[in-house]
Amino acid sequence: MESSDAYFDRKLEELKLLNSCLAAPLSLDRPGSVDDVIRRKFQLTALSEPRMRCRSGTPPRPHGPAARVQSAGPLSFDTTINALTWP
Repeated sequence: MESSDAYFDRKLEELKLLNSCLAAPLSLDRPGSVDDVIRRKFQLTALSEPRMRCRSGTPPRPHGPAARVQSAGPLSFDTTINALTWP
């Protein structure tokens, strides 16, 4: 079984990898708890997602025929034409 020190060292390396994707990387300290790891991963991911969307020029979308129309109650959204419809 992995020791706590080894776990947090490994998680710091993962955080550094995510951090390297940012235009302006953050200062990272070794996490001291699982909560720290989770909080920091969410923070880094949130900071990187807008950049990834900007790079492609369009927001990410589901692919394939099953993903073309998504529904929520009586409303549906057709991703092929970006239209919201209702009965």
